Amino acid sequence: MLVRVDRQLPSLEPTNAHPPLLTMGQIAGRYGCTQRNVRTLFLRGLLPEPARVGAYRVVPVEQLDQVEAALRKAGYIAETCVRAK
Repeated sequence: MLVRVDRQLPSLEPTNAHPPLLTMGQIAGRYGCTQRNVRTLFLRGLLPEPARVGAYRVVPVEQLDQVEAALRKAGYIAETCVRAK
């Protein structure tokens, strides 16, 4: 017999105590690269290891400029690429 367990993941929505957070997939979508490209930045030590919310690695939106610079330095996005909002 199978038992279904509904697990509610923590919210990624901003609160007064925490800034808005983006997952690796959301960051990849903004810059037009793959999640693996974003994850590799952290594995290579170009950025500090991200925090986790449940199963998700998350980055505060304040760090997007650092992420963008690291993506460019690694060659994952072109210098002329503009971030999607």
